[in-house]
Amino acid sequence: FITSDSPVAEYNLLANRLGEGRDKGLAAVGQLLFLPLSPELVLMLYDSWSYAVGNRPHQAVTLTSEKDVRTLNALQWLGADRCVYFAPTQQSLSALGGEWFGGMKRRRPATRASVERVTPPPHLLRDDSVLLKMDRFDINLDLELSFLRAKPKRLRSMRARKRIPGALYDWPMRDPELVKEYMRLSSLEEKRKEYPKEEMAAFLQAVLVRVYGRRVLQEE
Repeated sequence: FITSDSPVAEYNLLANRLGEGRDKGLAAVGQLLFLPLSPELVLMLYDSWSYAVGNRPHQAVTLTSEKDVRTLNALQWLGADRCVYFAPTQQSLSALGGEWFGGMKRRRPATRASVERVTPPPHLLRDDSVLLKMDRFDINLDLELSFLRAKPKRLRSMRARKRIPGALYDWPMRDPELVKEYMRLSSLEEKRKEYPKEEMAAFLQAVLVRVYGRRVLQEE
């Protein structure tokens, strides 16, 4: 595997199958995250409601398909800002399939992200402060991996879901209550003109309990 200067690749296979984009945000139903850990290991975080992965009892999948390896490398190649990195044993990109990567190069947009200067809330203003908003463009790839498939039942339910007329965003969240609580804390910060530390700590604990089923002990 290769990696890059932007190694965390986000992708939503469920949305792509339905023709609704390739990235819906971290809280969205069907979101996938890929992170190369070494030339032999890639970490994948996935939504188990949406996908079936490999052999269910096992947490690791051994890849035997060169196509899978190239597809995972393509996420790095297409998502990189300026640099890709590979092991010394891979002497050049040609060792990884130079002709194939040439085709991937044509998929890279000239502009990888849009950056916009925005006005921060008054309580965050300082004489030298600048707040920038950056939006990255979707990775231009129709992801296909032999060990990952969208569950047909989930595809049908998402296709048949009720739409919100005129809504800018109507893709469902995995946990709407947590999203609602996060938005409440954000508005609380604006009202108080300070960061709600205690409430945010309680919120993060709730996230950990919801995700991992246990609390994290706090240091004194």
